[in-house]
Amino acid sequence: MRRIRTGVAALLAMMLIVLAGCQSVGGVDIAQVVKQSLNVKSVESKETLTLKLNVNKEAKLNQEDEEMIALLNGLQIDLHTMKESNEKMSAKGELKLKDKTLPFHITVDTKNIALDVKGAKEALVIPITEVDPSMAELTPDVKELEAFQQALVQWFTKNAPNPKTINVTSGMENVFGESKYLDRIHLEFGADETLGWIQGFVKAVLADEEGTKAFLEEVGKLYGPIVSGLMEQDGMESMEGMDMFKDGELFAAYAFKWLKENGETMLNELTTSWEQAVKDSPELAQVLSDKTKLKLDLYSDSAKNIHKSVMELNIQLPTAEDMPVTSISVQTTSELKNHNNTVKVEPIDISEAVNVVEQEMTPGEWLRFFEDGSLAKDMLLQSGITNKFVYLPIAQDEYDEWLNDSPLPYVDKGVTMVPLRYVAEELDAEVKWDSKQKQVTMIDDLTGSKIVLKLGSNIALVDNVEKKISGTPVMSKEGNVYVPLRSVSELLGAKVQYEGDAVYGSYVTIERS
Repeated sequence: MRRIRTGVAALLAMMLIVLAGCQSVGGVDIAQVVKQSLNVKSVESKETLTLKLNVNKEAKLNQEDEEMIALLNGLQIDLHTMKESNEKMSAKGELKLKDKTLPFHITVDTKNIALDVKGAKEALVIPITEVDPSMAELTPDVKELEAFQQALVQWFTKNAPNPKTINVTSGMENVFGESKYLDRIHLEFGADETLGWIQGFVKAVLADEEGTKAFLEEVGKLYGPIVSGLMEQDGMESMEGMDMFKDGELFAAYAFKWLKENGETMLNELTTSWEQAVKDSPELAQVLSDKTKLKLDLYSDSAKNIHKSVMELNIQLPTAEDMPVTSISVQTTSELKNHNNTVKVEPIDISEAVNVVEQEMTPGEWLRFFEDGSLAKDMLLQSGITNKFVYLPIAQDEYDEWLNDSPLPYVDKGVTMVPLRYVAEELDAEVKWDSKQKQVTMIDDLTGSKIVLKLGSNIALVDNVEKKISGTPVMSKEGNVYVPLRSVSELLGAKVQYEGDAVYGSYVTIERS
């Protein structure tokens, strides 16, 4: 897991470089600001994220569209994060959705990711998988990854161009209620600049033979042994060119030679394809226009530590009759303090936590895990967790059974009969057969209702209340209990539809929403 976090940190740093460029502006060395962000092992921060859907004023919205847009326009996430080290961190926060709030608490350490959500009976735990001992020798250790990360950032900052709009000003800023004198790096990056930025970066990389070779040598040192080890495991150790994976310098020479020979051609092909795609697709042209833009403000101190950031990202969407939303805007703000000072995580009690990997839960069990009226339960319901779809072809002759893994429905005197256990379990119901009483008991997953069906009887007991059904359960010669399709589906809260054509024959669908 720590390897993953190290990789994520490097990725975020790379994104920051792409957005902020690498050249000094207004006396501030932006590359050093980026590099310093990787050196922060402990920090306390608070963040806010908001989402806005910008709607075409002339759009005709139905009730469902209006409700969804209103719901998402009320989305806000607030976090207070404590990063004790690269191995331990926690965050307390709130998810605000329209008029409801969902407080939550998450912790990450070397063994578990734990989540405590308001309305849940217990905390949830996801164990972090340990590295397979057989793969340990092929897995870089954390120090190697961190060293590679530094080399990557150094090479990238040397060659990454600045965006067209970037400037630096200085002044007092409020951070965690305190005034601080900070440098403000302001930049804007439009989607229409992307191709030009890529072209500038690739050309700089090809011109920087010494720096690129040095970086590629680090790539070879880190990943060469992994590649060669895997190839040896597959019996490919004698393959031509294997030597370069065992020598970082040799790998760098081969790799740079390939880049030098192919880089310009590939860049020209990318440019042609990009320009043609934008020309051929008005929709893509809209997305990649200057209306898709990121604005970013970074506030750093004299030690190059970032204390505050404000980001606004607007994504332009293609114009379409069925698309009432013209663009999506995301805004994030963050404040940071206690860089590399003592920071303590806020732990979660996981003594009674539910292990979501080891304990499989049905939709009904998940819904009962959260309190009625809680935002978590509402979100589960809105996500479609209860939705089920069952497809069953109806047997036409005795040979149809050979083509299917499960017993098939059949029609008897106008009543479609279906295999009870198969249908019930597809709808997450628990099924028990009582051979002495010749009856089947089902426990509805969503409602918890107890449903009893007896062979030869057209009366079902639903929580001890008699209910007449359209036919009688029977036992097939193979030992499968068959019941009337419509009755059992309705007892389990599902709807039935009959379909059929000359090609696929007759079949039924059972759907629960």
